[in-house]
Amino acid sequence: MKRDMDMYKSGNPSSHPSPSSRSLGTSELRMNYIFKNLFHGLRYLDFAEQLIQTKSIHDFKRVSHILDEMKEIRGDPTDSSSMERVSEFVEMKSNELKSKLDLLVPTNIINGSFKAYITFDCSNDTMNVINNLVKVCENTKYKIIFIALDNNQKIDKAQEQLIVSSQYDGEYPSIVKQIEREISQNYQDFSIIRIKIKVSTTNQSVLLSDMERDLFWSNTTNYFELRYTIPVRRSRKRDDLPYIQRRFRGCIRNIHTLHVSHDAFQKAYGNDLRYVITIRFFNGGAGFALIQHSSIIGMLERMKFSPLKVVQEFVVHDTNIKLDNCIE
Repeated sequence: MKRDMDMYKSGNPSSHPSPSSRSLGTSELRMNYIFKNLFHGLRYLDFAEQLIQTKSIHDFKRVSHILDEMKEIRGDPTDSSSMERVSEFVEMKSNELKSKLDLLVPTNIINGSFKAYITFDCSNDTMNVINNLVKVCENTKYKIIFIALDNNQKIDKAQEQLIVSSQYDGEYPSIVKQIEREISQNYQDFSIIRIKIKVSTTNQSVLLSDMERDLFWSNTTNYFELRYTIPVRRSRKRDDLPYIQRRFRGCIRNIHTLHVSHDAFQKAYGNDLRYVITIRFFNGGAGFALIQHSSIIGMLERMKFSPLKVVQEFVVHDTNIKLDNCIE
């Protein structure tokens, strides 16, 4: 359903993989096809709720009113400006239905170690913010990270992010409230623009099937994140970095799933700079992410950029997912 929402929102359904959609004659017909698919995705979530509650589907038309609401929001089917509004509505309804499922069958409980990342606004008076943050962090378990995103080649100055990170042990989802309380106490004098919480994919609770991923997790705030630290020679940065980015964009359909960053505090490691390529996967379960990881490792090795470090995580909480989307 996430794939359908992305294509419906973009207004470009031509890449839809379904044979039946490709056989349709016009763009309008294809958009209608995807529009109905979005509704059927919501119906299936409702069917799942009925099956869990009564072990049968007793009302096949229980959410038919949602289709009427979708049509009202869309208005004229040829008006592309309504596509994003429909997509946002479907996303909201999808999250509501998934929340109901989670109350019935709390399958998204994860026990173990979590890493919390808090991003602060440092757009004004950056060094003063950093110095104040260093003082606050002296007596806490948080570590300061200062990164620069190297995604937009049209802008000379990289987008900088000031982050603190720490590790917690506990159970998701209750640990989110615990982390938020601690953050509120320690960093009340700072402007927080993002809270992100991750768990390693080595945790057995994260071995999600594609169906579990679609049914019980949000398509907008939960995703697999793979990070690859690679060395780039300082003298070759202007040539190598754009080349690496182009190769990744060639194999990752949605460019908003990829960004490149480096430690803004970093000094040269010999003649090398260390860059982190971060890729996010919103569709599919752990098996899908593992297949993609194997392909990426193979591509990096063929390009002679064998990663120095690889981190594979599942993001359970992200309050500002668009923050990294500064690509061109």
